[in-house]
Amino acid sequence: MAQMFDTVGWFARDVPTLSRVTDVMLPPRYDDDRAVSSFLQTVSRSWALSTTTPTRSSTLQRPKYSAVMQWWTMETLGDSVSSNVPCIGEFMTDLSAIEASSSCVPALSAISRVMQVLQRSEFKANHAEWVNTVKPNLGPGIRERVQEAIASEDESAMEDLHAVRTEFKSALAVLLKDDGILAIPTVPGAPPKLRMDAALLEDFRAKAFSLLSIAGLLGFCQVSIPLGTRDGVSVSVSLLAGHGGDRFLVAVAQELYDALKAQAAAAWGLSA
Repeated sequence: MAQMFDTVGWFARDVPTLSRVTDVMLPPRYDDDRAVSSFLQTVSRSWALSTTTPTRSSTLQRPKYSAVMQWWTMETLGDSVSSNVPCIGEFMTDLSAIEASSSCVPALSAISRVMQVLQRSEFKANHAEWVNTVKPNLGPGIRERVQEAIASEDESAMEDLHAVRTEFKSALAVLLKDDGILAIPTVPGAPPKLRMDAALLEDFRAKAFSLLSIAGLLGFCQVSIPLGTRDGVSVSVSLLAGHGGDRFLVAVAQELYDALKAQAAAAWGLSA
């Protein structure tokens, strides 16, 4: 769709299987044996964009693993982005009412906007002729976004968008270093319901894209870990590591999995 963001991924029924698939998919690197005792920058508060609030932060103690988990709010991460990504300012002034609302984090909404404009530009260059010629019968939601991409004439200079991407990647690389993990909600809350009010659906999408765009814009690796269900809805956490840290990230996920599930069950009463 847009080669800048196209990537591959894989699913597995459990973390050990995911680890074995990773061994097949990715060649070993010289630093794959680095210790998995990293300082975690853990983003939370409900995880501020989520509807479920953790009761406290804690220290995880596991065999071969000991880490202090520093709890941030999503707003704190947004403040860090605002402070360390100077180019983001002009995009924060151009947010929609929903993106700039109190339910979203403006800096992360701006990051999402940058990614969507870059993606839209590449999609238009790659597929505009085909869409205009074939006129495919697309489903609702997708149809509108494709039409928006084809009709777009974004005034943002590409160099400005790429500057934001470069600064954001540098800022997060400094934050995480070689052995840091960023933990975020996978999604902002329970999935949207059928025939949900359009404004509420757009609010959900804005918050979801602000989470999805972090790894997407950076080219960082991300693994989503299911922790159980609450009120019939699946709950998960996503872990991010720097570009090229895929095997390290999966090793951390495997080491943390049991502890994360136990803490989630204790804090939120999740069922397996």
